[in-house]
Amino acid sequence: MSYGGQDMVFPDNNANWRKLRKLSVHKMLSNVNLDRSSSVRWDEVRRAVKNVFGKIGTKELEGLLIRTIWESQSDKGVTNSNIVAEIDKVASKVTQILGRTNISDFFPILARFDLQGVVRDMKKQRNKLDQLFTTIIDDRIKSNLKMLEEKTELEGKKDFLQVLLDYKDEKARCNTT
Repeated sequence: MSYGGQDMVFPDNNANWRKLRKLSVHKMLSNVNLDRSSSVRWDEVRRAVKNVFGKIGTKELEGLLIRTIWESQSDKGVTNSNIVAEIDKVASKVTQILGRTNISDFFPILARFDLQGVVRDMKKQRNKLDQLFTTIIDDRIKSNLKMLEEKTELEGKKDFLQVLLDYKDEKARCNTT
C-alpha cells in the first residue's frame, strides 16, 4: 500500500521523508499553488454545505447550531423561539448590509464620512445582537442560580455558553484568592 515506504506517512528513511516534506511544502502547499487552486476549494466547500442543507432542513440546522452554542437549562433543551427568530432577522439584515454597494470600498478616503450609513446600520445590528446575547446570558445565569438554590447538579453535558460561564466564574475565583 505504501509503495515500499515511498510516501510521507511511512517513509523508509529520514532523507526520503525530508525530500517529500520539502516537495510538499515548497511546491504543493506554496502560496502560489494554493491561490491557483482556491476556486476548486471554494467549489468543494459550497458542495459540502449544499449537501448538508440538502440532507437536513434550514430550521433543523439552525436548531442544531443554537443548541450547540446555548441550550436553555430551565426549558430542558427547548430554545426560546422569539430569540431565535430575532437572531435570524439580525443575521438576514447583516447579510443585506454586507451585500450593499458601498462607495467607501472604492474610495477609502470617504470611509470616515459613512455616506451610505453602512457603518451606522452595522452598529445598529450589532447592538441588537448584543441585547439578544445579553438576554440569553442573563437567563442562563438565573437558571444556574436557581439550580444552585435547589441544590441540583448541572447535567454532564455542557454547551458553549455554560463552558464560558464556568470559565468566567473560575477566573473570578482565581482573582479573588
